Amino acid sequence: MAAISARFMAAGYAWSRDRQPASTREHAADGIARRGERVERVEVELTAKTLARYQSILLGHTRWLTEGVERVVYVGTSAAMRAVSREADKWVHPAVRDRLVTVAALDERGHIMEDLDALWASSNTAPPLGRGIEDEAAEAPPALPAPTLPVWGGRD
Repeated sequence: MAAISARFMAAGYAWSRDRQPASTREHAADGIARRGERVERVEVELTAKTLARYQSILLGHTRWLTEGVERVVYVGTSAAMRAVSREADKWVHPAVRDRLVTVAALDERGHIMEDLDALWASSNTAPPLGRGIEDEAAEAPPALPAPTLPVWGGRD
């Protein structure tokens, strides 16, 4: 989790832990990434959860996505990301499904093994329609490249 939070912070996000759930039926994200008004909930998955647990979690993600969260980002192993994607196709409303992003970049121990550029591929939203190019250029924040941090000995 620390390596993922470091990547978000290197990309200009503020990082915090999610609040403690009020009950065992609720789910807390592994982290909350904020950049300006943008809020993203981040999950790190090394193993797949039970199908019933995914239903509950993903319905909660749909609620977050309709209540102001820009994206829910999952980073994990290939197997866990396949399970998340498959279950998200079932349980996340199609209107917000594209804002639940999965990135298969970790091994079973949580070490980053693949490129993380997909974390930022869809994080810059397009400007509203009907604005002039001059307005867009004057107000658009500079695009942030994906952070590049050194990797020592194949592990973060």
